[in-house]
Amino acid sequence: MPALRFLPCGIFLALLCLPACTVAPELEEEEPASTESAYFGTIPDMVPISAPAGAVASWAQPDSEGAFDQYGYCGATAASNLLRWYGKEVAPRRAIDDGCWSYVGTTPSTLAAYLRDKHSELDCSYRTLDFYADGLATLRRSLEAGRPVIIQFMTGSLNAHWVTAIGVRGAGDDPEIVVMSWAGFYTLQWSRLQDAWRRAWGGYYPHVICDAVSPLAAALHVDR
Repeated sequence: MPALRFLPCGIFLALLCLPACTVAPELEEEEPASTESAYFGTIPDMVPISAPAGAVASWAQPDSEGAFDQYGYCGATAASNLLRWYGKEVAPRRAIDDGCWSYVGTTPSTLAAYLRDKHSELDCSYRTLDFYADGLATLRRSLEAGRPVIIQFMTGSLNAHWVTAIGVRGAGDDPEIVVMSWAGFYTLQWSRLQDAWRRAWGGYYPHVICDAVSPLAAALHVDR
């Protein structure tokens, strides 16, 4: 299947919905920069794949709402997908009703606060890394430890998207990252994802992870 490209969000709309989720698609090191400014780097393609062996089903993302579709629900959907890895069936709409959203899309702190307040036994938290940190190594270590990771990456100059990372395909420095989104599974090439994740809203490499180990950890496949 062809790679999916994100629908653009006009500057006017983007200013209203910052940092709202990207809507469902239609079929080198630099000096540190603020993550609170517009992003003009590489936008990664999401390539559809079959469900990995042993993976839980991926939730469909509720439609964005608001006059300009500014209320995006990728954060709630990513949270629901993460919770399935811990044996919890929480639909995205239920997560939204329980507070996993905000008027500017789902912010990192809002997503983490929802998981902390409603699923405290998982010990989830919002984290960032240093600009020059090895984000790929962090993903590999977390997944090898049985802990799926929710990450946010830029999909345009002002728009971002939340997905749940569940695997790494390929050895070396430029593997494919396996993620859950839009009721399916996708890969993102690390060389294209790295800077889009590193410069997302809320700090370098924004992600949400739980200290608890998934009972389905064996299905979080990581190549080295």
